[in-house]
This record gives sequence, structure tokens and C-alpha cells, in this order.
Amino acid sequence: MSTEMAGEELRADRVPVAPYYEPAYVALEREKLWPKVWLIACREEEIPNVGDFVNFEIGVESFLITRTGPNEVKSFYNVCRHRGRRLKDFQAGASPAGFTCPFHAWSWNVDGSVKEINQPDDWKGCPQFDEANLRLQETRIESWGGWYWITMSPDIEPLLDYLGAVPEIMRNFELQDLRFAWYKTLHAPVNWKVVADAFNEGYHARGTHPQVGARLPWETLSKTHGKHSQFWHPIPGAEPKPPAEPPVGVPAAIAFHEALTHTREMLRSLTSEHKVETARQAIDALPADASIVEVMTWVGQNHRRVLEAAGARWPADLTPEDIARAGTNWHIFPNTILLPSVDSVLWYRIRPHPTNPTECFFDIWCLERYAEGKAPPIQREFYEDFASFRGQNPFLEQDFGNLLAVQKGVQSRSFPAMRTNPVQESSVSNFHRVLHDYCTRS
Repeated sequence: MSTEMAGEELRADRVPVAPYYEPAYVALEREKLWPKVWLIACREEEIPNVGDFVNFEIGVESFLITRTGPNEVKSFYNVCRHRGRRLKDFQAGASPAGFTCPFHAWSWNVDGSVKEINQPDDWKGCPQFDEANLRLQETRIESWGGWYWITMSPDIEPLLDYLGAVPEIMRNFELQDLRFAWYKTLHAPVNWKVVADAFNEGYHARGTHPQVGARLPWETLSKTHGKHSQFWHPIPGAEPKPPAEPPVGVPAAIAFHEALTHTREMLRSLTSEHKVETARQAIDALPADASIVEVMTWVGQNHRRVLEAAGARWPADLTPEDIARAGTNWHIFPNTILLPSVDSVLWYRIRPHPTNPTECFFDIWCLERYAEGKAPPIQREFYEDFASFRGQNPFLEQDFGNLLAVQKGVQSRSFPAMRTNPVQESSVSNFHRVLHDYCTRS
């Protein structure tokens, strides 16, 4: 079932809205979408030791991403082969002795092989009661960008082929060297696609983030890359900057430092502590009458020095051209979005509710560069709703009111389709085009 099947047309400037609220789409995506794509499951550093696991949940499915050896990681369906109980109920942990079902005490080794069946002689003569049929069921798992990705499909292309242009464009960012600065998951009372749309275009900045106009142009451009897409500002790689004319009597270096400090306080990502510290040093290093261009140039030239003085590693081969080509934002189909910068990356993952089309789970991560062994311990924070998230990230909270209001508005009988901007929101319409293609495949 799809809106186009019901006579609705999906175009570059038109996205039908029934998929945001009709229950039938939950089942359709469960069958046609989620089993047939590559999905971010966890970071490599989340499972450093043999037996470490992360419980990755997507819709009704759950997977144990488990380190089974120093150089081996596997992904198992989180399901006991006896009666179907989930083996692990919590998000992450260590189980070096393997997995034991709390229901009837069946157990498996960390590599998924059968360890012990409770009273196996009771099954004498039963067909297919053997290792091949009783071991934990695996999925394909591959890595890119410091993440482990899984797919339930045995047939789709390898991960790097699936990602298309993304790995090459992002190659010199050395994403694998980033570590979690923070990790927040929000239970959002909206469809997962409402969240994906909201963070997949920059056209909303003028209405939602008015403070951005003081630092960047309102206009953005968007481009599709097969399944995936990106958007950027017309000045690729443009840095946040204070108003062209700082207040009278305020040196440009002080104004720039204040602007970066405000950006970090608002978003708590993309502008790193290293960048803020570099701007602070510019106040002492430059004359009071230095222009804003001179200040920004000095900060750009000294950012690497400050980061490396803290013991972190700057991406060795990263060039200004790489930064410009990466742009502002990437949507990797179907449900992950990253905003790249040199040493502070904002990354999103959106997961559907198992049954309710008007709920989802929104994972928000900040990844930064640290000296070896200096990254903060991973603390996974969970928020039951938008209200409980209040105060965590003022910038993102500006978006949350839109999400709630869109979820309500798209259900109006007066509103059959969104009128997406074919220039600045081609990333959104492309997402829905690809989604529709998946959901209508035989």
C-alpha cells in the first residue's frame, strides 16, 4: 500500500502524507524496507573486548552486535532458539561466557554456537534438532566510518557499494578516529520520517533558527546521490561568524570567540572545545583592531595546533577542498544523518516504533577527537518525551515544536501532500522517492 497506489503522485515538489500516519505503512516498511537496507548498529569502540555487546533495536527486531574475537564481530538476532524470548533486555553489556536465556536456561557461546540445551534428551527423534538449526541466527555485518552496520538481507550489495559516493567524499575526515562526546536517545511522539525530513534540509533555518542568519546565508542547495543526499550553504565549508560589524568598541576577536561559544552552548556539537579555545587564544595573539577576516584566518591556521597540543590527532590528509565537498549535511538512506566538521560531528539515527506510526526513537550523537584514552566514558541517556529533553540542547529543541505540529498537520483532510522545495529540499523528496521504490517492489 502507498499513497501513489491510491492515486497520489510523488514528485520533486510533492510528497504525499499518508505514510506519516497510516498504520498500514508500519507493516509495509517492516516487510519491504528495514530487512533490505544497511543500518548503523553501533560504534566500534562500544564493544572493545570479547563478549562485549550492544543490543540494537529497529522496529520489532533486536540484534546483539557482539565482539567474538580480537578481530571478529558478529551480529545475532536477539532471540532464544527455544521459545523466542529475547536473550538480552538491556542496551549494552559484557557477556564473555556467552548468552544464557533467563527463561529455560538454554545457552550459547559468544560465537553463537550452542553451549548447553536444558535436558536435550527430551527432543530425541525430533527433526532438525541439531547445531545448524539451533545456533544463534546471524546477519551480515560490515564496518565503515567507525560504525558497525548490519543488514538482514543476504542479497543486497556490500556496504561500501550501498553507501555510494559517501565513503570517498568523507574519506579524509577519518571518522573512525572520533569518539562519543555524548549519546542521547529521545522517544519522540512523531513518525520517524517526520524527524528524517526535518533534519534533511536547511530551508527551515530562517523560520526555526533565526540566530543562524547572523552567521550563514539563509539559502541552501541540495543534491542527490542515488539513495542518499546532501545539502550545503552556497559558500561551501563556511564557518560560523559574528555579524559583519561587531558592536562598537568590541574587538573582532572577542566577538568571534563569543559567537563560537554561543554556538557550542546552543548545539553542543560541530564547534568543538578546541575551536573555541583557538578563538580565545586569538584575543591575546592579535591586535585589538584586527579585522574579522584576519581573526577567522588566524583561527583557521591555529585550530590544528591547539587540537594537537591537547593530544588529539588531526586528520592528516584532510584538505579545504574535502571540507567544501562534504558540505553541511548528509542523509544516508534510510535513517541516518551526519553533519561533518573537522573535529566535532553531529550524527543522527531515527528508528521506527514497532507498531505505532506516530512514535519513533531518535538517537542523537556528538562525536569528537580526543587524546588516546581521554574520551569520556559512554553514557547512554534516554528521554521519554520532548518535555524531559528540555535543556539538553537548545538548538535542537527549536526543531522539536515543528515535529509535533507537522505530525498533527499532515493528518488534516485538507492536506494530501507536502510541497517540497525542488531546489533546497530535493534531499527530502529524493528520500521519499527511494522509500516508495522499496515499498512497492515485489
